Amino acid sequence: MNKEDENIDNELWSLYVEGHKQPIPPGISEKVWAGIRRRKQKRQRIMIAASVAASLALLITFFVPANQEQSDAEKRRLLQEALSMFPEEEKTPNEVDIIYEDDMIIIYVGN
Repeated sequence: MNKEDENIDNELWSLYVEGHKQPIPPGISEKVWAGIRRRKQKRQRIMIAASVAASLALLITFFVPANQEQSDAEKRRLLQEALSMFPEEEKTPNEVDIIYEDDMIIIYVGN
């Protein structure tokens, strides 16, 4: 294809596009803006509902007393029970070999 054929193809294509172009429907701008407003109002309603729900949950937690108070001994017993569920590891001191030490930087290798 040479340059003249490309120009002819482009002209034919532009004529086709111009002939088949559809007019913009009247009132399309108002419909688009109305849709945007509806989505914005829906988001605002959801945010307001979530804020109200969070506020009510917060108020309920302030005004409803806790079900039971635990004594220090009970808390200690529960903590020991929870800690007993984890396996105990022998704690050995880490051996550290310092490679480089400066006023601000310490580079070391540990086991």
